[in-house]
Amino acid sequence: MTGPVNAEVGRRLLKFVAASRGNAVVIGPSGSGKTVLMEAAVEQSPDDHVVVVLDEVGAYSGYTDYHAPYPINPARHLSPLALSLAIGDAVRAGKAMELSTGAKLIIERAAAWLSNEEKAPIDVSNHPRSLPGIAKAIEDAANKGILNVEHAYEALWALGRARHWMLTTETHPLIERLLNGELRGRSVSIDLSGVHGSVAKWLYAITLMKSMEEAGLKKVVLVIDELWGSGLPRTLINWLMLEASRGRHVVLVSDAPPDEALKYVNAVVKFPYAYMSLKDLLAGRVDPDLTELSKYGPHTAKLYAYATTEEAAKVLGLGTPGYTEMPIRVEKPEPKPSAVTLKKCIEEIAGENAEDVINDLRKSGFEKTKYRDEARQVWECIGR
Repeated sequence: MTGPVNAEVGRRLLKFVAASRGNAVVIGPSGSGKTVLMEAAVEQSPDDHVVVVLDEVGAYSGYTDYHAPYPINPARHLSPLALSLAIGDAVRAGKAMELSTGAKLIIERAAAWLSNEEKAPIDVSNHPRSLPGIAKAIEDAANKGILNVEHAYEALWALGRARHWMLTTETHPLIERLLNGELRGRSVSIDLSGVHGSVAKWLYAITLMKSMEEAGLKKVVLVIDELWGSGLPRTLINWLMLEASRGRHVVLVSDAPPDEALKYVNAVVKFPYAYMSLKDLLAGRVDPDLTELSKYGPHTAKLYAYATTEEAAKVLGLGTPGYTEMPIRVEKPEPKPSAVTLKKCIEEIAGENAEDVINDLRKSGFEKTKYRDEARQVWECIGR
């Protein structure tokens, strides 16, 4: 029988994930408390780990040490081959379709031209080493008959789906510090609320994961809140399968994660659903957890966990390693007074124009905003 509700274990979720050398999934309907749980868990994250949150709606502002739309440049962080595979992976997860081998080879070749790994058959001296620069090189080469036009158009289509200023601007110094291992014991949430395409979101996530691997960054917990599209990229599946044993952990937060995600986790936090299906609704069958947990109040969930180590068992208050189920309740934490956020920085710099600057920065990015002077100061502020 399930015991009394535990008000502390939820806050220790990330500590449990690290101690058990595993991964976790947090599921439940919208508004049930998933993000509240994660805000509280981030506050008590492991001191020797860095926590990185990919924040789809901007909900973590003030609850992590840093929160802003930090750009990353895939063309500089990934090799030409890795970049072409990453774009293919993002398209597969975001659009449920496969890029042809020809299109991926064209992206790889163009990236190699810009990185001087392959002699370019066209003049690329004025092409920046970025996704737009790669697209321009492909277009120029296709127009001169150097590349297969059909595959070139497919490659340009894929690059267009991934095009957003958070992927075309130079990498923010805070991301460089993260990759260099300078932010252990800290938490960073990356605001993706302005990125509307699922391919671009997945390419950001894949680039970050691959960059962490390349940098040898370990003792990291990556929180993805929420999943985009109906599938998972292969890069993320590989992390779930293999990387936890290397100190790279994943927590997925989703209304309805793919079944595949549940194969590779040792902790599931489930907030109750009213009805699991239309058949349940018509038959009057409610989620059993709803009736069991409702007596504890809002933001109550059930934890299903397998503690694989003595340390993990201790985090959950268990005497020995093993499987457990328990109801947990979380309270929304207070924001961190010391948190560095985009909103705080813009309010400090722009004053009464803060709202206009925020809106324009989210839309146009740091390089193309009409508030160039404020953008330069904000760029520095969000990384201090």
